[in-house]
Amino acid sequence: FKILDSFKPKDISSNNPDTYNIFKSMVMSWNLDASKWALNASNYYRSIVQSRPNHLNDAFDFQDSLDYSINNVYIEDCNCFRETPTYPEIFGNQNIFSEDSTCSLHAYARGSHQRVIGFSFYGKSDSKIAKERKYFEGISENLNLMPKYYKDWIIRLYYDLEADNPLMDQLCNLTCSNPSIDLCHVKNIPSEGDVSDVFPMNWRFLPILDPQVDIYVSRDLDSRINEREFYAVSEWLHGKKAFHFMRDHPAHSIEILGSGWGLRLGKLERNMVLSSFKIATKDSLFWASRNSYGPDQGFLKRYLWPWGKWNSISHDSYSCAHFGRTSPFPTQRKIEPNNFVASVVSANDTLLYECPMKCRKESSWKYC
Repeated sequence: FKILDSFKPKDISSNNPDTYNIFKSMVMSWNLDASKWALNASNYYRSIVQSRPNHLNDAFDFQDSLDYSINNVYIEDCNCFRETPTYPEIFGNQNIFSEDSTCSLHAYARGSHQRVIGFSFYGKSDSKIAKERKYFEGISENLNLMPKYYKDWIIRLYYDLEADNPLMDQLCNLTCSNPSIDLCHVKNIPSEGDVSDVFPMNWRFLPILDPQVDIYVSRDLDSRINEREFYAVSEWLHGKKAFHFMRDHPAHSIEILGSGWGLRLGKLERNMVLSSFKIATKDSLFWASRNSYGPDQGFLKRYLWPWGKWNSISHDSYSCAHFGRTSPFPTQRKIEPNNFVASVVSANDTLLYECPMKCRKESSWKYC
């Protein structure tokens, strides 16, 4: 359907927003089209969510495990075959074709009802920041944590490495031997073609456009999935809300943290997401250069938050009074390094900042 390519600027370089405009998009500034669309989308989605019978929310009933069969699937990025779980079409033929995938042919081969964690991997792997943040190590280390925290889920890695990049051998060794990761080369997305000009941190959001994906969460490679987020995600999935937002640090003072949100995709949500991307692709923010910081947050604030907030659970440790409609994290924070969601693991920070009383599950949880 090539949603993204339809509105791709002819000259990407001239459409990149400067740092000031990126910052404004994250705080308060809206372009006129986005502002009008956001108001209409918010009112439309809110009215439907608040008026529909409760039984329609049963589409969000969560099964802890999925039935699957094991099939030998060809991994085209790596020229190997891998035994891969594939899921039956529970609701019959959905008329979904390989060219509908927003990842790859081997991701399509899994079938429908996928649960996906989206990551972006890009840039020079030998750069100072890449080495400090250990982005590449984040692929294997998060993959190793999947059986413990995200059983039956799949990592989708959106990347732009060329075939002759030395890291491809390592990435393929990992992928060909592990069925919990699918590779999505951004220059060869079945549904869209080349999306490499999209701001790279937005690549990881593409699974929410995929008709085979039922549940999605967005994460960062410099962080590690952990027990604290596991219990928060579990509370979301065993409820009836479409969106999940997590803010677990005083600095997480934004509506949607790029590495701390998720979405369950019912029919209504799929339609809203499609509308969101169509309007977003007209925004220069969507096509920001890869050395920009923050356009992914601007995208989420402008095009998902206005409507998604009406059907969400937000776990919030510090800004619960500011955003409203929030819930405390279900588990008490441990006093140890990387004790908050979306922590940069290489920084090894320990968060010791007292939570507001209103944000605590138990009043005695000083560090909630």
